[in-house]
Amino acid sequence: MSSGIGKEQIFKGIAAAPGVSRGKVFIHIENDVYVPHYTVEVEDLEGEVKRFEQALLKTRHEISEIRHQVADRLGEEEAQIFDAHLMVLEDPALIDETITELETHRHNVDFCFQKTSQKYIDAFQRIDDEFIKERLNDIKDVSRRILYNLAGETLESLEAIDKERIVVSHDLTPSDAAAIHSDFLQGFITEAGSRTSHVVIMAKASSVPAVVGVHDILKTLQNGDEIIIDGYDGLVILNPSEDTLFQYGETKKRRDDQE
Repeated sequence: MSSGIGKEQIFKGIAAAPGVSRGKVFIHIENDVYVPHYTVEVEDLEGEVKRFEQALLKTRHEISEIRHQVADRLGEEEAQIFDAHLMVLEDPALIDETITELETHRHNVDFCFQKTSQKYIDAFQRIDDEFIKERLNDIKDVSRRILYNLAGETLESLEAIDKERIVVSHDLTPSDAAAIHSDFLQGFITEAGSRTSHVVIMAKASSVPAVVGVHDILKTLQNGDEIIIDGYDGLVILNPSEDTLFQYGETKKRRDDQE
């Protein structure tokens, strides 16, 4: 007799944060904001610069608020992740090149910012270094937030999760992870990522398991699927059988006794 609908399937990833959870899947898909492309009249350039400055200020306020919440909930060390995000906002190269692009080619500032930030993202992607990859994720996270603010749209937040769930995504930004109410978070699974990623730090601080590098798992999982996430051995088990549930129940008791 199986506890789930369908056959048990096991996926292997990288054990990133310890722990075992059994729960239902919540799939998080990152949506890119639509960025228009149009020519700006000379007399409107100042307005575009002002719009860019307002988006930067709003983004700074949002990230500062997230940092404050994480410091309260998880601690100062985890909150320092967002200092890197605030540094991206103050990067003169990113800001000055966007304004130069705007004034030189007279395209709307959202298009100019996306073009400039993408140049940096592409450059970082060519460097095979874990620290650089995290810096890349910082730039992606902040850039996406700035583009949403330029568009006047609200970034979809995982704050809306109101039931216990295991969050599954291709990748998760630190601000995505920070938005989830800790009472409802049972674990993280990502297709990308490494043991050193910011999301792993957030998972450890939240005392939930994390398994990263589970390639193509989103092709199989659906919202509401029952799974076990094993953050000790880097396993994700879809539709766990009664035998598997019993084994993990015994494993959890043994682990709890050891702690």
